[in-house]
Amino acid sequence: MKIYVIVSDQHNHLLSMYSLFFNKYWKNQEVTFLCYKIPKIVLPENFQIISIGKQSKTLEPVINYFKEVSKEDYFIMLLEDLFLVDYIDNEKVKRLEYEIQNGADKASLHFYFEGEALNPNNSIIELKQNVRYRTSVQAAIWTKKYLLQHLKPEHNWWSFETQHKLTMNDNAKIVFLKEQKAPNCIFDAINIYEKGKLTIEDFKVKTDLSGNGLTHEEDIVILKQLLRINNVSY
Repeated sequence: MKIYVIVSDQHNHLLSMYSLFFNKYWKNQEVTFLCYKIPKIVLPENFQIISIGKQSKTLEPVINYFKEVSKEDYFIMLLEDLFLVDYIDNEKVKRLEYEIQNGADKASLHFYFEGEALNPNNSIIELKQNVRYRTSVQAAIWTKKYLLQHLKPEHNWWSFETQHKLTMNDNAKIVFLKEQKAPNCIFDAINIYEKGKLTIEDFKVKTDLSGNGLTHEEDIVILKQLLRINNVSY
């Protein structure tokens, strides 16, 4: 399954760091960065960079890529400032991919709070129609059809996520796993920037599926080294 990471120009300096954490926690995946300007960096062999044109205040270049260039009916879409910080369970990803192949419009690799079991013995939960953030850009498998149904040229990511009147009760089938509840999710990530500021201290403590604290001191050391190499203050 194709994995796309959407990248803003102001975050090009994150890509070498992003790829390091990604490969640590999710091995043997082919990943494509969709950038505007192509940064002059060396990436692992499983990463490639594609320019989708000049960056603007809207997401029109992203729409044009998925509408005119991408050949996939569905794919994983990620954002570049969400750093993966825990190991991926590939079997869970496959279970959700199966749902996409059999009629779901979107499958969350993150988590949602409100849903209903498709049947009493099923581990797949369908998101209720009347909840907000149905188009959340947290990690997910998207069908191209559903993404382009709601992603419009005037959007930025925030306005895309918050168009609740259009996305609530849109009859789309959005699914996630029964055990996939906060703080546990398949794609466990930290937002490396918040309101323009680095948030690397959030790496210090995470929580795994059993509820035990996981420290990421080694990750913090590596991240700070990479930030220095890339001349980024923190």
